[in-house]
Amino acid sequence: MARKFNEGLESVGHIEGLSEELSAAYLKLDARGAVLSLPSIGSMGELFRNFVDKHEDDVPASLRFHGTAGTYVLEDCRGAGGSVSSLGTSLTRIRSPRLVEAGSGAVGYAAVDGMTSEIDGLSSCTELSTVTQTLERDPVAVVLRAENKPEIPLGGSLKATVESSFSFNPSPKGNLFGITDVALLRTRSEDLLAYREHAAVHHMVQDLMCLVYGRPCFSRAASIKREDDQPYAEPGDARRTWREVYEPSFGRSVDGAEALDRGKAQPLFRLADVDAAKLTDWIDHWDLWSRPTWIAVTTMFQRGTTVESKLLQIGVALEALGYALWQESGPTSSSPTPKYPELLERVTAAADVEHVKIHGERTVDQWRKDFNAAFKGSKHADNPLPDGLVAHHLAQQGMNLIRAWLATRLGVPTATIKTGFDRG
Repeated sequence: MARKFNEGLESVGHIEGLSEELSAAYLKLDARGAVLSLPSIGSMGELFRNFVDKHEDDVPASLRFHGTAGTYVLEDCRGAGGSVSSLGTSLTRIRSPRLVEAGSGAVGYAAVDGMTSEIDGLSSCTELSTVTQTLERDPVAVVLRAENKPEIPLGGSLKATVESSFSFNPSPKGNLFGITDVALLRTRSEDLLAYREHAAVHHMVQDLMCLVYGRPCFSRAASIKREDDQPYAEPGDARRTWREVYEPSFGRSVDGAEALDRGKAQPLFRLADVDAAKLTDWIDHWDLWSRPTWIAVTTMFQRGTTVESKLLQIGVALEALGYALWQESGPTSSSPTPKYPELLERVTAAADVEHVKIHGERTVDQWRKDFNAAFKGSKHADNPLPDGLVAHHLAQQGMNLIRAWLATRLGVPTATIKTGFDRG
């Protein structure tokens, strides 16, 4: 998708919502969101008093900026300091993690009824691409054809779908002609919901892609929608205006990691291998499963941590997953919480896949004992610290166990899971 918002964009304009009077402002997008700089002039005493009396909470959560590049709404605003000069000038800074392209109305975007994001790996996993290639012999030619394909429903309470999108610039970049082909995740709700409720599903699917590929998969917010913000909608026309979003912190990220190469990356399984009803159920119960997957996937986005730290996090993720499985079984209020070995056993039983990349050369029972011992050794000072290489392999195997559990949970056949581990 072609983007209007990119890091480094600058605009001069004015702000609505900060006071009764319009305030001149300078806007710049950076790696953390948007920064507003508001200059003012006056007596030094007045400026100093105003500066000292200001507090982060005095800044409205939502502000509207009208500038040379367009009109934007800034959400989750907070004060970010500033400066006062003895020459009678001051500068106030306001930071926002999220900027939304806005229409002429007074609609805010803390609540939305639609959201779109781009997630690495989604196109390959769903096998949804707009581009087809054909070779012609007489005359010799290569033909590239780009056209949108029917959407793929994922289901859930927010009616998640995967949709194709492409852009093509007829002017070459140097000697290169190119088509940008992406798969978009889109959620919709009948009523307005808090922005974070829609975002939760998108974060869940990002975690899904990370576990499918066993490596970091980036995501970014693309656009949002409100039904009461449709200035161009005509009766009987289903087309809707989606507002572009700039939110660098929307999905997980880490410096130094390369984006997924869809031509080389091999998924553990594809959407075609998944039971649709089980996928819908998994999405709808994100509050139960998001904690263990969140903890596990976090390790993919860390740099410079020790192998013992990674083993600890994977161990905690397995504990959280075992606890979620226990909660799902419907324990009574008097049932004692299972201890770690039992929680680990619940996970291996639920995964029900034996593979060298999960258990090494051990039996499942022996692997649990070895993992528990290494986990305790990393966690407690009065236990022997595991060998670094052993800890590294156990952490990798623990992650693969979580990946195998997810595949099993989504109805992927055991043979397909094993083939996926063989391939990757």
